[in-house]
Amino acid sequence: KDTLQWHEYLNRALTCRKAMQYQDAVAYYQKALAMDSTYAETHYQLGQCYYAMTDGRKAQSHFLSAKDFDVIRFRAPSIFNTSIARVVQDHQALFADCENAFMKRSPQGIIGKNLLLEHVHPNLSGHLLIAKTIAETMAKNSLISAQWDSNGAKSDSVYVDMCHLTLLDHEVANYTLYRLMSQWPFPHKTLLPAYQRIGNEKTEELAKSLVDDHKKSLVELHLDYGNEFHQANQFQQALDEYTAALAIHPLTVTYDCLGRLYLRQTELAFRNMKDYDSADLFYQKGVFYFKEGLERGPQDVEMNFNLGLLYFMRANETDAAVKQFLQVLELSPKHNKAHRLLSEIYIRRQEFAKAKTYLQEAIELFPDDAYFYTNMGVVLLEENDLAGSERYLKQALHMDGNAKAKYYLGILQKKSSLQQGAL
Repeated sequence: KDTLQWHEYLNRALTCRKAMQYQDAVAYYQKALAMDSTYAETHYQLGQCYYAMTDGRKAQSHFLSAKDFDVIRFRAPSIFNTSIARVVQDHQALFADCENAFMKRSPQGIIGKNLLLEHVHPNLSGHLLIAKTIAETMAKNSLISAQWDSNGAKSDSVYVDMCHLTLLDHEVANYTLYRLMSQWPFPHKTLLPAYQRIGNEKTEELAKSLVDDHKKSLVELHLDYGNEFHQANQFQQALDEYTAALAIHPLTVTYDCLGRLYLRQTELAFRNMKDYDSADLFYQKGVFYFKEGLERGPQDVEMNFNLGLLYFMRANETDAAVKQFLQVLELSPKHNKAHRLLSEIYIRRQEFAKAKTYLQEAIELFPDDAYFYTNMGVVLLEENDLAGSERYLKQALHMDGNAKAKYYLGILQKKSSLQQGAL
């Protein structure tokens, strides 16, 4: 009989609540609680009534009771916070009251979707509020500078920008939440609507590969996505992804990606747009990231080479370029491009003896590469060794119809004719 009466009170309360007759609903819920004060759903529904009536204090009391009496204990009961507060008081410990901060930021003091993703995890705004609350507590107790927030002038959006989040991060969070809420204790996934992406087809693909397949880390996905933008010359998007990867974990490969990005921009600004101011800015940033990467991975062959290539673009940095290319050859003696650029530098500087040394070594290592035969022919031509120059240039021309070799053979023939005429 009591059970039937209890159900009757709940049914009448629900009918009144749906009709927005909240005072009547409250009366029935209170009668139900008088019969069973530990039923979480009753407290929850009563809290909803008080919330609709804008009585935040009573709503909060019943929502907390609903949480504490919930038989599925995902959330810490209120007694935990009470115990923490007692320990803090007994031991004079520092205490960052995040719960109070959340309540102050929430309508009627009721923490909800404004700061939570579901019923447990803070959303981005919630995590930011936790961080600010902890920082404020530390500043008040002189653990960090009181100027940490520039006198409190920074908005939440400024801090979010400092996190270097991209659309990919938001997609990953969105899909992770979707997957989480498709499992117990949430409704069965067959009852959920299809996943609605917040980005594009690519961000959805990457998010699913991370959450479902676990084959790559989030850092690797940012780098892969950044590389796609880089290859398409979408430099700002590439920079955003690389910077996001760097913010997660400062890996050597990430510094290399950033360095290569600025290397490419330096080249384009200098050669195509003749924008020397931008080229100089990109150059400085590229050098910075390559050096940072080499601090972490000094044996990285390609990063050493890329830094050398960046130096190679500046006429006044050839010594630095030589140093990097020699380091590359020490790590990888058969590095074709390092041999090429070393010979180019020595030819530019008219250090023909050194140029011949590296060209001869390169010819032995790469006997089928016409590039080195051509440059050897050029060096010998500069030294007026016409017979030797002709031999190497003809070999290069025979190997691949090398246009540069053909050009210098023409110069050689004119020079030879002039010398014969002088005789």
